[in-house]
Amino acid sequence: MTREVAYLYCGGKMWPRLIVSLWTLRKHWEGAVRVYCATEKDVDWIGQTCAELGCETVLMEAPEASGSSPRGKLALTQNVVAENIVYIDADTVVEGDISPMFVYPLALTSHGDWTTKGRRVREQLVSYRGYSDLLDPLIALQLEGEYPHINAGTFGFVGGCPQIRLWQEVVGEVVRVIKAHPEQFTKDKTFVPADTAFQLITSQVRHIVLDDRYNCCCRHGLHWDDPIVRHYCGRRHGRNDPHWRNAFLECRERNLGGICDHPRRYDMETKNMLKRYEAGMYDTPDGLSKGRL
Repeated sequence: MTREVAYLYCGGKMWPRLIVSLWTLRKHWEGAVRVYCATEKDVDWIGQTCAELGCETVLMEAPEASGSSPRGKLALTQNVVAENIVYIDADTVVEGDISPMFVYPLALTSHGDWTTKGRRVREQLVSYRGYSDLLDPLIALQLEGEYPHINAGTFGFVGGCPQIRLWQEVVGEVVRVIKAHPEQFTKDKTFVPADTAFQLITSQVRHIVLDDRYNCCCRHGLHWDDPIVRHYCGRRHGRNDPHWRNAFLECRERNLGGICDHPRRYDMETKNMLKRYEAGMYDTPDGLSKGRL
């Protein structure tokens, strides 16, 4: 069975973070790596990095996925080249062997020790209730039991397997519900369709939930001192974390993918971190910033 590690690039200022993740992955994985893109422009931006690291780009036939993580992940699972895939979010640093994630038809990862008994997880599930005949019975089962909370920052799957086909159906419905009821799903709340869809199918399909070493979130991870994949969950990579900073600086030393040539492509976290570094604000015994800029 052919294997690959897959990334999604939907443009925007995820570019330097994707370069960093690819750079760290290549220290631990010599096999196929493919970056799935929604537009030719995305392919152009990440193509140089892929060429330097021996990775491939794939232009998906899904222009509607541009700029959208849930639709992008859905399109990725429908366009994968290999048979057995491990997906990794771009805002990550890979620090160990990811090959155990290839063993299962569907390998998911937990979000720390959170479960469906927790208040925040339950509130999120309840928010979707009452809008869909497909989702409502799945939500009821999750609320009745105690299931690990799933984070879709990394997951492994076999292309076209029943588990991933059900997830594709459910994530599409989750996205539809959010779009149809914007007043319920406001920006001040955290609603991640890919996470929710994986959460809902855990009562329906055979799968394994790996511990959070394979997707260790920076705020709630249980194995932050010894992870396989560090996940910065959006814009937290520049907040006094030496692991991402050191990997970013390694990429800048090599100007990997032209990362030094386009600082306007950096997000605010990266810009501020670089300013602190250049000002010597991390020159402390613990390597933490001396304070605000």
